[in-house]
Amino acid sequence: MAAVLGPVSEDNVFYLGSLDGKPARILFHGSSPIVFSSGQLLYLAENVLMARPFDPVKLDLTGEAVSVADGVQTDPLFSNGVFSASQNSTLLYQAGRGPTAHSVVILDRAGKPLRRLEEAPPGTSPRFSPDAKDEAYDLVLPSGGGKIELWMADIISGGRSRLTSDPLSLVSHSVVWSPNGTHLAYSCAKSSNPSICIRAIGQIAQEEERWEAKDDAFVRATDWTPDGKSLIVSEGSGSTGRARVALLPVEGKEGAAPLVEVQSVNVDSGQVSPDSRWIAYRSDESGKNEIYISSFPKPFGKLQVSNAGGMAPRWRGDAKELYYLAPDKKLMAVELQEVGGSLQVRSIRPLFEMFQTMFLIAAGANQYDVSRDGSRFVVDSLDANQTSAPLNLVVNWDADLKKK
Repeated sequence: MAAVLGPVSEDNVFYLGSLDGKPARILFHGSSPIVFSSGQLLYLAENVLMARPFDPVKLDLTGEAVSVADGVQTDPLFSNGVFSASQNSTLLYQAGRGPTAHSVVILDRAGKPLRRLEEAPPGTSPRFSPDAKDEAYDLVLPSGGGKIELWMADIISGGRSRLTSDPLSLVSHSVVWSPNGTHLAYSCAKSSNPSICIRAIGQIAQEEERWEAKDDAFVRATDWTPDGKSLIVSEGSGSTGRARVALLPVEGKEGAAPLVEVQSVNVDSGQVSPDSRWIAYRSDESGKNEIYISSFPKPFGKLQVSNAGGMAPRWRGDAKELYYLAPDKKLMAVELQEVGGSLQVRSIRPLFEMFQTMFLIAAGANQYDVSRDGSRFVVDSLDANQTSAPLNLVVNWDADLKKK
């Protein structure tokens, strides 16, 4: 592929790599999957499927590209397209528009839509303000080379305003509200390293770069502690991919201090309970993603609350219910009870199945949020009314090319 989970960009290229360790080289610019079939390289130029002759012995292009099919379904946000080809000249592709009809939806506890905010380019990380009257969210720029903007929307009127003027990074971004709703903390990149920035809402004020991570690190704000004094962040090494939950003071100059860390294990998505007594987080220590709860501010012991995989925990305002996403796309509700100073799971039940979403990995951890009373959910979704186009099967797709 020209870009792994990256938007279409004029900078994306197709590389030719070697299994014997020889240096890779650029073939040509492009943004799509690429397939070798019947002596041709198949790829997409916007929504047109192109074929370009390629010599597998000389490892070089031997002619110019020609169009094979128009109107192929594409996804410019992820440089993807729906097509495949075999070595016996059989081509399969899907026509129609790609998954770009996108919206942010407010749902009740049964999954019934209460309000659909204005359709817009793809967005993610929706977050209710503490009073649930506004929501902050990311707006992905499909032609922005993997960049996003931070926006805020009035849930009642639907009015929107842009909060950031400098594009942010899609890969590790998230946004969280301060407990009093006056500030937002989010991932930014003032320099070449990822950082945490804070900005005031409803004021003419510049954003403040609170902390810059070290080289080869990634960092993402996941929560703001109820006392307003600290941020919960996920941080880790880009080379190892290992993550941990850390505590970053809002004031001062010191960096983030480890809070929940397990050697050779990914731990992230920390969420402090509204009563400040517990912290929920995701860990893959069992070999798959599960949701755990430990004490806070000094974590000791742990309670596994998901029973078949889970990610993206969220608390209800009274700390008696926790939500998470299950692998089957169901939003789960966990009823909790404190007995003798220890937390116990009373019940786990699905509330509803989430809408289909583009964001399956990093940003997918932030595809929803819950109001403090647990009655409403804000969800990042694709257009639920979108219908699938039929697949087109073409036998001997290269017959005309062989005549030339």
